[in-house]
Amino acid sequence: MTKSLARMAAALSLGLGVAAPLAHAQTGGDLSGFVGRWQIDPALTRMGRGNITRSPTFSFVFKPKPAGLQINVYAQYPQAAPDRVSDIIPDQKPHVCDNPTACQTVGGVPSEQTYTYFEMDSHNLFRIFYTKGKVTEYTNYMLSSDGQIFTMITWAPEAPQNQNIQVFHRQP
Repeated sequence: MTKSLARMAAALSLGLGVAAPLAHAQTGGDLSGFVGRWQIDPALTRMGRGNITRSPTFSFVFKPKPAGLQINVYAQYPQAAPDRVSDIIPDQKPHVCDNPTACQTVGGVPSEQTYTYFEMDSHNLFRIFYTKGKVTEYTNYMLSSDGQIFTMITWAPEAPQNQNIQVFHRQP
């Protein structure tokens, strides 16, 4: 991890602010490192926000799209279809949740949910999630330098110390 990425991740995980890191956001980069299936590592994952339990086969499958990525969320893998599907368009603009079910794990009304993605670099995405126009969640998506570990850190603005730190390993 580069020094600047390490500093940004530390600042984000401490909830010290978003404005400075987002000033360096870019668009149109190569996000191919995210493409593929990622399975959670229960031993390394720490869920500090509520009572969320993940199956040991919980997986994300990232697929390339012309404007970014598609994320398919599987509560258990394999299964016939993903539980949730969302587009990751890192254009720094808000996008309405267009799923029949909520875009957030905690549920909610899809039409009241929007999100904005920022591409920090080819190994780091940042998401701001809104419910009824109010920021309700920050998420940092980070790939290891060798592209084999994916870490997702999520927190609410009012309680940045309560984080979900989910660690995933690339699957063949």
